Amino acid sequence: MIEGPRGSRIGPLVRTLATAGIFVGVLGGAFDPSTLKGLDTWENLIKLSGVPKEAFLDRFGITEADLSHPIKENAHAPGSTYDTEAVREWLKERLH
Repeated sequence: MIEGPRGSRIGPLVRTLATAGIFVGVLGGAFDPSTLKGLDTWENLIKLSGVPKEAFLDRFGITEADLSHPIKENAHAPGSTYDTEAVREWLKERLH
């Protein structure tokens, strides 16, 4: 939690949405997959890219519970068939 003016608190969801909003505003709505980092969460990636959540669930075999975790947790887990770079490449294909 971040404490705001007059003792109000700003939760993690609000921070995430504000960050995503600023990011989209600065880029004019265009998402560049090359900016994707393994520490980004699946949720943020879905919001920023505009690709439907179901596409990520199907392609990468993740679950709803995985969405709040960093991409690298799944991408580099034992037995994974992809890495963060593969996620970037897949997004480039989907968005162009």
